[in-house]
Amino acid sequence: MVNQIEPGSAADEAGIQRGDVVQDINGQAVRKLSDYEAILAQIKKGDIIRLFIKRGERNLYLTL
Repeated sequence: MVNQIEPGSAADEAGIQRGDVVQDINGQAVRKLSDYEAILAQIKKGDIIRLFIKRGERNLYLTL
């Protein structure tokens, strides 16, 4: 679950909000924090990141 967004960051500009639950990053499932960390470790600066998130009852796809 997203707890904080840095103002002006790519996440902020993409519209990610506190409380969003990241389900998938670039087609890789995120089930626990270690999944999230391992996936992000593979991403390089400038890479496009596609997120599948759950916001309340809605499912959203966002690109950073």
